[in-house]
This record gives sequence, C-alpha cells and structure tokens, in this order.
Amino acid sequence: MWPPCAALRTVALARSRGARACSVDGGVSYTQGQSPEPRTREYFYYVDHQGQGAEVRTDAETPAGPPGLPSTRLPACGVLRLAGKVGSSRLRTARASPPHLPAGTHHGPAVCPQLFLDDSKMKNFITCFKDPQFLVTFFSRLRPNRSGRYEASFPFLSPCGRERNFLRCEDRPVVFTHLLTVGHGPPRLSYCGGGEALAVPFEPARLLPLAANGRLYHPAPERAGGVGLVRSTLAFELSACFEYEPGAPALPSHVLWQGRRLALTMDLAPLLLAARPP
Repeated sequence: MWPPCAALRTVALARSRGARACSVDGGVSYTQGQSPEPRTREYFYYVDHQGQGAEVRTDAETPAGPPGLPSTRLPACGVLRLAGKVGSSRLRTARASPPHLPAGTHHGPAVCPQLFLDDSKMKNFITCFKDPQFLVTFFSRLRPNRSGRYEASFPFLSPCGRERNFLRCEDRPVVFTHLLTVGHGPPRLSYCGGGEALAVPFEPARLLPLAANGRLYHPAPERAGGVGLVRSTLAFELSACFEYEPGAPALPSHVLWQGRRLALTMDLAPLLLAARPP
C-alpha cells in the first residue's frame, strides 16, 4: 500500500531548511509549506532530466534482485547495447555501429530522473527524492496545473487532498528510464523511478526523435501531458534500432523492433508542441 497523502508533506518538511521566501523566473515568490488558505499547504518541486549516469553490467556481475520483480533487460531489436556513460537526455542524430555486447547485458544500477524541492541549493543524488513509494504517489497524481496559482512558473501539479505540490521542469515531467519485460508479455516503459507501478505499454512506432533538440519522446499518460521524454541512456540504445532513408541522415524513418520494420508515425509532434509548458 502506498503511503497516505500526508507522506508528501512529511518528506518535504524533512528536506526543507526552514521557511524562507524563494523566487523563480518572472519574479514569482513562494515559501515551502505556505498556507494560502486554512488547512491548505503548498510545496514546490523541480525535475532534473539529467539524472545519474548509467553503467553496463552483465548478469554475472549484477546481484540478483528481490524475487518477483520484472526484468529490465531490453528485448532484441536485434540486441544492441552501448557501453559507457551518457551525460544528457540527447539522442544520436547520425547512424553509428554500436558494439555488440554479450547476451544478458543490461543496465545497472537502477537510474531515474531526479526530483528535488525547488529551492534546494544543492541538487544532486544526495538531496533528491529516492523513495519509490513517494515517487509513485507524486507522479501518479501529476496533471497540468490549472489551479489558478503559479500556472506559468509551475506548469504541473500533483494534488494530495488539500495539499498542492507544484512542479516545474525544463522539458517534460515524465521521463522514461527503463524498458521492462515480464515473461512473454509485451514490453512496458517505466518512468520516474516507479518500476511497474509507473509504466505504459511500449509503442516503438510512436517514438518521436525531435531534430530541434536531439531528444527522443514516447507517449505518456494523458493526465501528465500525453508525451514523455526518453532518458539519455535508453534513448541511446533505442537509436541503434532506427533506420534512415538515403540522403536523410538527420531523422530516422523506421524502427526495427523484434524482427519487424515499423514506420515511425511522428504523430506525437503536434501533441508535444501543444503540451509544452508556457
């Protein structure tokens, strides 16, 4: 069972360094835990898309996880893996020949985009929120901010009873981090550190590589804007499955996935532009 709504407030208070007035771009001011009306509290968060660098391990080097947890290995596209660390959520825009790593190679340790209190002075792995239950509670309730408060500066809101948790980010609040496979079932994309509790069906034909910023996108829950960003490491792996038309090296036209050649629909492009926060 996930923690009650009060857990959001408890964790935020534990991370806060006392009540202090803060401001964001545009001169908007707030105080963490402020109460604009009786029995209402407001907290302010920021998503960093960079997250942690990922390393590649083989099964023999990776400790077994708790029983019953889904695998995070990528099914064959054919099975291509890119070794090393990637420092940003950017996608290759030119074809390359990635190394073929041994079967059973996958990423570890688990990585996710980082969620912080917006006014944290130091934003790093130590100060970010890492508790899976908290992340599931927060991101499962995420929606566009139409509260009439801070809509321009904090375009997203995670309500919890009479508690308002405002969120801002550079791009999209949903960041896909792992491709999950369970038995012979269809693969699912997990986002924001929630494992199976925060996952959507993987739709390879609807991957959207955006030339304007070199990033890769995938359909996300409609309540969270309908479009999510694919984290750098996973985007780098998936880009090995792309096929480019002759004379058009900037953007792929097809994706090769589990023996099938699928045309990229590019149908997320209008939705992505419409869903961008102001």
